[in-house]
Amino acid sequence: MKNIENFNKIHKKNLRVAILFLCVAVSIIGLFLLYIHMNKINNVIKEEAKITLEAVSSQNIINLKSNISSKEDLLRELVKNIENNKNFDIESIIKKLKSHSEVNGFYNMGIIDKSGMCYTTLDQKLDLSDHDYFINGINGISQITSGYISEDGKEILNIFTVPIYKEDKVEMILTATYKASDFSKLINITSFKGKGKSVVVDSSGNLVSQVNNLNENKLEVIQEFDTNNILNILKECIDKSGKNIISYEYKDEEYLAYCEKIGINDWHLISYAPKKEIYKNISTINKIALSGYIIVYISMIIFLFIFFMEYIKYQKRISKIIFIDELTNEKNSEYMKLYFKYMSKKDKLDKYIVVMDIDKFKNINIMHGSDTGDKLLKYIPLIFKELLPNDEIFKYQADVFACIISGVSQEDIINKISKVQNRIREDIEKKLIVSMNLSFGVCSLQEFEDLHSIYNNALISKNEIKGNVNKKVNFFNEDNKNKIIENRKFESKFIDSLKNNEFEVWYQPKYDMKTNEICGAEALIRWREKDGQLISPAKFIPVFENSGQILQLDEVVIETTFKDIKEMDNLGLPVKPISINLSRMYVEHIGIVDKIRDLMKKYEVNPSYISFEITESALIKNNYLINKIVLKLQEIGFQVDIDDYGVGSSTLNSIYSSNFDTLKLDKSFVDNIGDLKMDIIIKSTINMANELGMKIVAEGVENKNQVEFLINNNCSIAQGYYYSKPLDKLSYFELLKKKDS
Repeated sequence: MKNIENFNKIHKKNLRVAILFLCVAVSIIGLFLLYIHMNKINNVIKEEAKITLEAVSSQNIINLKSNISSKEDLLRELVKNIENNKNFDIESIIKKLKSHSEVNGFYNMGIIDKSGMCYTTLDQKLDLSDHDYFINGINGISQITSGYISEDGKEILNIFTVPIYKEDKVEMILTATYKASDFSKLINITSFKGKGKSVVVDSSGNLVSQVNNLNENKLEVIQEFDTNNILNILKECIDKSGKNIISYEYKDEEYLAYCEKIGINDWHLISYAPKKEIYKNISTINKIALSGYIIVYISMIIFLFIFFMEYIKYQKRISKIIFIDELTNEKNSEYMKLYFKYMSKKDKLDKYIVVMDIDKFKNINIMHGSDTGDKLLKYIPLIFKELLPNDEIFKYQADVFACIISGVSQEDIINKISKVQNRIREDIEKKLIVSMNLSFGVCSLQEFEDLHSIYNNALISKNEIKGNVNKKVNFFNEDNKNKIIENRKFESKFIDSLKNNEFEVWYQPKYDMKTNEICGAEALIRWREKDGQLISPAKFIPVFENSGQILQLDEVVIETTFKDIKEMDNLGLPVKPISINLSRMYVEHIGIVDKIRDLMKKYEVNPSYISFEITESALIKNNYLINKIVLKLQEIGFQVDIDDYGVGSSTLNSIYSSNFDTLKLDKSFVDNIGDLKMDIIIKSTINMANELGMKIVAEGVENKNQVEFLINNNCSIAQGYYYSKPLDKLSYFELLKKKDS
């Protein structure tokens, strides 16, 4: 805490000088200077009162918005599940919602059909057709309402609504109700010894929270201000750009209120407290000052000394509030700024900022409870200080920690981080803590002049590998920053691009090299933006795999391919088997085989027209599960291929443990035909596959020498630019017509 001590010493020194000057001046014009001094203290306390009200308001708004956001995220997830499963049966949905309603603290949940009839988890059937939130929901608008009186007249409710789409049209609306009285639990930050309070109101002055009584279907508010006061406070707030401290009187007592827009609907948060509580310190100091008027010069010196000591204690308390995290009792981001400020250029040599956080921390809180999450947040700095006592750790925000670690090289930093990771792994195995993973982003203190840039660059590096099971430490470079910006753009465009049908399925033909006839094709995804520009799959596929959006993209490819095969059949074109690549995430997705079977029935596709490609690297990570899926697909009649054979780390084991129909020889093999060692490897691989009864497809065939080598060694099927580049749907159809004529 050396820097906090230095910070306090500076203020203590300044205060000593001021008190010495005051003591000398008191002997000449004591009363006058005393008056000025007390007036300054009054102003400081008044300003602190305003800051306290503002801080209470801001924290309450964060709590409120965070809670509402988590509820909205839950409802969107439920809606997504309903849409993805295509289950629009209200009765079965209501059954599932009952458990969600109880677990997530909703008053009730329900489904509103297109006629406005609502079916709830309380087994109610309500006509909501004339309510605004139903009309908005049918028009595709999600919202949370202000207070509505419940049907039994016992509760004031806030209602969440989220539209459920069926084929791009609103089919029904998911609704969940939340007791208005529960808002008081969300804005529970007390101030001024419990006398400070907060309420949420809408722009008409209606109370959204802190409901105490219902009388004849009207809100009866028992508060320290009436409806007129609320409206006056709101009017002043709106007139002065949304934030203001307002003074008002109620029942012969003066109050201060701070009003701030919440950012939800037209809601405002009003935080208020009696002036006498806010300015209680002023009264105490004034009494002391009054007694000082009749005390001799020596007594004044004693008083000033006492005041000085109290001020030092007060300064230390303020320092703790400013610089120490309340949960972990560790140094926070403000302390880190102070620490960095006092570092010289020499101090920054061979030092790095390491930003780390817990992967999927929100899931840990959900699964194990916030107490377990808090325990982890306290655990991390404890083991850090134990293992790296000469380095610094700061609790930055939420589950994010920032560290300043010394090391003459990146390898030193990795070794130190590995110490922490190994200790965490040991404690998990001993069941001292729940399972967790940390991601680390690193940037040198010498990389940039200001702390903000260094921290952000470390944060960018961390976010780039967030959720990556193979890489947990990432050092900053400019490419990281540009790549993250580009990846975020891809992720944000994904949903709209799906809706706008910007993703296309192209086909790269496979040829029988002996007859030069088309014998199949591979389905490939392409992204054509509105301006007609194509984005390379190499850019967007890894992004969607990391974000989880690859699941939806895989389904687009599968369904589009099935649809195109149906169209080929209807047009009388010769249908050649088409292979579809399944991402590792999709292969591990629940119900994959059932979804594929449903699409096959929907488009009446013969399974012999389809093969599914699974990369060898996917097998390495989850061999048992994937082997089960391979067998199920083969039972239906589909072929299953092992893709990119030869680039995995357990190639022969993949062949031994799985029952694939086709082996796709990776392009890296074909590129090196002509190299003596590679020629031997390729020949032996082809012979092995033939003896195992597997078909062989060579990928990336680009010249005649490769063709001749493969034919001479009993590999007859090729895919590559020598025969054809990937073709859009219409071009592929035209190629089939020519070959058929």
